[in-house]
Amino acid sequence: MAYPPIEEFGKMIDYAILRPDADEETIKKGCEEAKRWHFAALCVHPCWVPIAREHLKGSDVKLCTVVGFPLGTNTKNVKIAEAKNALSLGADELDVVANIGLFKSGKHEEFLEEIKAIVETCKMFSLSPRRGATIIKIIIECGYLNKEEIKQAARLLLGSGADFIKTSTGFGPRGSQVEDVRLIRGVVGGAMRIKAAGGIKTMNDVISFLTAGADRIGTSSAVEIMEEYRRALSKI
Repeated sequence: MAYPPIEEFGKMIDYAILRPDADEETIKKGCEEAKRWHFAALCVHPCWVPIAREHLKGSDVKLCTVVGFPLGTNTKNVKIAEAKNALSLGADELDVVANIGLFKSGKHEEFLEEIKAIVETCKMFSLSPRRGATIIKIIIECGYLNKEEIKQAARLLLGSGADFIKTSTGFGPRGSQVEDVRLIRGVVGGAMRIKAAGGIKTMNDVISFLTAGADRIGTSSAVEIMEEYRRALSKI
């Protein structure tokens, strides 16, 4: 992989501030860091969306929040309400945790219908005046799935209307693995984008996942990665 310009590299990264003890000052500082490095998005918990919205105003950084996080076991109606609330507060992108328990139970139609309902809710919201299209990423928590289940989940999500499949919350049994991305890409081809997240902490990690087929990287180490990338560029 050739080294892209630093702003282009930053646009492949979602900066995640999802620690439960993150306070208001941490969120404000994260907004400034996100703007400095031109990240694709800043991802925060729903309670911080209004503050982040204000501090990202006028920037090229999208505001992302989570739905059903981190377990995905809320009921469908609760997830729909969460999605509506997040969008009404100003979120541009939603990372939605799929109900892996339903999937593992073989209730694939119910698993998919929940996701479709959330996606449809977001599409309807996007029709509002002055509102851009909402980006929806569905987290399948690959750490709970074997290789065949990862591919099966990806095949189901092809019919969901979602924009991205995301590999992990970062709170599951393991983080993302390069093989997860390769398996998903082998199923979806160019029909969906892939976000790799969970345990991605270095520039080389990012490059490995992008090379494997990821389109976006989610990481709480985004600032450190960008500093590392800046140093690498200075040596070329």
